[in-house]
Amino acid sequence: MKLLNDFFRITATTADGCTVQFNPDHVIYQAHFPGNPITPGVCIIQMITEVLEQRLGCHLTLHAVKNVKFIVPVSPLQQPSLDVHFAAVQAADGQCSARGTITDAAGTVFTKFSLQYHQHE
Repeated sequence: MKLLNDFFRITATTADGCTVQFNPDHVIYQAHFPGNPITPGVCIIQMITEVLEQRLGCHLTLHAVKNVKFIVPVSPLQQPSLDVHFAAVQAADGQCSARGTITDAAGTVFTKFSLQYHQHE
């Protein structure tokens, strides 16, 4: 399920990533959790994937989660927008790996990730 332009949208891009804004009215937040919405980890990983697809201009299939740390819960009410930073992206021979963080404007780290993908045209 694609989340871009529904669950979140990209509001700015930078050389090493982008800023995303969450939709606090999305149906996912009605179930996770009503009155105190928290972004599910699986949605954060899907968001990273879709941001990386936009950056690389190709379709990606998640192959392996090398490491993911959800350090601070992401609430669309308390953190309506966050920055996705890619510290390293390597793509070759139909494979792609990405390592980075999700932070707020003050530099608070919410998520650290290291993911591997298969690339598709």
